[in-house]
Amino acid sequence: MYNLIVKDILVQKKQFIFALLLSAFYILMFSKIGVASIWSFFIIPYVSILTAINSDEKNKAEPMLISLPIDRSLIVRARYVSVFIYAAIGTIEYVLMEAAFDMLKISIELKPI
Repeated sequence: MYNLIVKDILVQKKQFIFALLLSAFYILMFSKIGVASIWSFFIIPYVSILTAINSDEKNKAEPMLISLPIDRSLIVRARYVSVFIYAAIGTIEYVLMEAAFDMLKISIELKPI
């Protein structure tokens, strides 16, 4: 199961850079409203797991995984654990970006029309 999770994380390298940019956008746009952390916690894992599944479908990895001498339940459990790992990574990315913006004193003021 560990190797399946590592495979998913290695496939997601570019996605994590995109997630950093997405976290920066959410922090800048929604920090005054207070929903930036919710977006980072739910959207980043959602997009990450969809990208992992899409890359597996594109590369036809599922038939290869099923042909290996491992149970299908192990593959499914690895996917579920990956969701929690992506949530942790998304939270860490959000906290790091929030700390960086606080140190640099960067914020955007939203004013009503």
